[in-house]
Amino acid sequence: MERLLFALTFLAALGAGLMAGLFFAFSVSVMAALGRLPPAGGISAMQSINVVVLNPLFFAVFFGTAAAALALAIAALIGWSNASAPYLLAGSLLYLVGTILVTIAFNVPLNNRLASVTPGSSEGAAPCGRGICRPGPPGIMYGRPRPLPRPLHSSWRLSNGIGDPIRRTHMAYVDGFIVPVPKKSLAAYQRMARKAGKIWREHGALEFRECVGDDLKIKGVAPFPRAARVKPGETVVFSWIAFKSRAHRDRVNAKVMEDPRLHKMIPPKGMPFDGKRMFWGGFKTLVDL
Repeated sequence: MERLLFALTFLAALGAGLMAGLFFAFSVSVMAALGRLPPAGGISAMQSINVVVLNPLFFAVFFGTAAAALALAIAALIGWSNASAPYLLAGSLLYLVGTILVTIAFNVPLNNRLASVTPGSSEGAAPCGRGICRPGPPGIMYGRPRPLPRPLHSSWRLSNGIGDPIRRTHMAYVDGFIVPVPKKSLAAYQRMARKAGKIWREHGALEFRECVGDDLKIKGVAPFPRAARVKPGETVVFSWIAFKSRAHRDRVNAKVMEDPRLHKMIPPKGMPFDGKRMFWGGFKTLVDL
């Protein structure tokens, strides 16, 4: 019996040590790296991690340690008179509650929510208000510190309705453009812009915005329709793509131009706008409040 108890204790300690090493490495490296990515990239990377981690080796250590801890807890209660019993029970409960219970009760539901998000799409932007916006350190859950080990977790901070509660996008460089679009083609343009925006975000763009004209008849200034030489039945789309720097813009745009999905987006009947009347340029940020 003593040999069996020793073997279980050794295996439980070894498994707990392996899981602790996984948590530590994930905390100080993986989550820090995810925090540097734009939301679309961070969501996509975390979704991939949550799929890859579900493998036999991880399950063997994760649940095998739990089985050993449960057996040790029972043995401690049966042999409570032994001097080591309280320590065995405390260590077993710490792993079972702090790792297994927290993962099943909190982290798995978060991962299920994260799995339903489409990175880079308007659909993927919506969860920022529901608590899965930007990756944070493993000790963050529901917007407050929780120093518990958290395998299989997505660890996305709760935010207000506009995104991250602390950080926001700083647009050091912006590609801006305006383009006249026939009103009858606006729906087709929107569908194409959604696909294009997803590609830009996946390749690292910080923001992708397409805005259609609403209040364009402003007195005393040169209106957008005049600048874009808008024809009857047309409106103006004002858009921008945000980047970290001009060099970052160049890298992202180069990847986008090589993406085969971009060329497949062109409708058979041609583009839903007149590209010859598009105004496009790169701008450095002058004021960022």
